[in-house]
Amino acid sequence: EVSVFLFEKKIADKLHKPKRREIVTEILRKEIKQLTRLKHPKILKVLHAIEECHDSLAFVTEPVLGSLANLL
Repeated sequence: EVSVFLFEKKIADKLHKPKRREIVTEILRKEIKQLTRLKHPKILKVLHAIEECHDSLAFVTEPVLGSLANLL
């Protein structure tokens, strides 16, 4: 069992400032790489690093049962 996180780049196109898509995509790439390097039992473990294609970013982690928003 795993959780797959998918970000469709066209979502960033809805933001109003130019070049926002590249900025958001670069921030996500950087944060996923940092999460991949962290090794701690209380931090989400990345099982498969970032995969990127023309219109999306994806990565795989250990199973996630819920989000903070769902729990509250």
